[in-house]
Amino acid sequence: MADKELFELTAAALPLSRAELLYLVQGGNTRKAAISDVDQEADQVPYDPTASGMAATDVQAAIDELKDAIGGGGSDAADIAYDNSTSGMAATDVQEAIDELHADIAAIEFSFFFASTFLANELLAQHIASRAFSLPSALSGSHGGAGVAATASTVLTIKKNGSSAGTATWAISGTVPTLAMASPTSFAIGDVMTIVAPGTPDATLANVSLSLLGSLT
Repeated sequence: MADKELFELTAAALPLSRAELLYLVQGGNTRKAAISDVDQEADQVPYDPTASGMAATDVQAAIDELKDAIGGGGSDAADIAYDNSTSGMAATDVQEAIDELHADIAAIEFSFFFASTFLANELLAQHIASRAFSLPSALSGSHGGAGVAATASTVLTIKKNGSSAGTATWAISGTVPTLAMASPTSFAIGDVMTIVAPGTPDATLANVSLSLLGSLT
């Protein structure tokens, strides 16, 4: 076959099988190598783990290790550790952190202060819902107190649209109430929450604070 310039060569048939030979210069000498030896796979490319501290020593292993570390391979958010040293959160995994953040964002608090003593059946507070919310059973997370203790047992009633939903009860000589709500109570937009004094108010219970903790729905 007559010598040809490179640009005169017939084009190779595609696709290549990767067994074809390439000619290259190595150390000043012309050498040949199969395409498969030149075109490396990821697991043939070395990876230096010195900086990262990973166990992988090739690119394929490094990718697989990273995938597992960030939750690949079927891992759940609960399987991924969360460092709470900076945030001060209680969560120790990603799932718990997301749930904790959601609870904080969705929380809604109603704070009331009633000065002096009460009148019989006095309407102490009223709130018309502009956003839907719910109060939990037992009014979990809510608190109350009084600056002046009760002489007799005293019950403030928390109502939804005029119907009793929960209570705050001060015992004789008590300043901290027992809060009660039989089941979670949901308020839609436009619903009315009221707090009403008892029909026979206590003679001394006064300067009452009540903070109700709920969640937006």
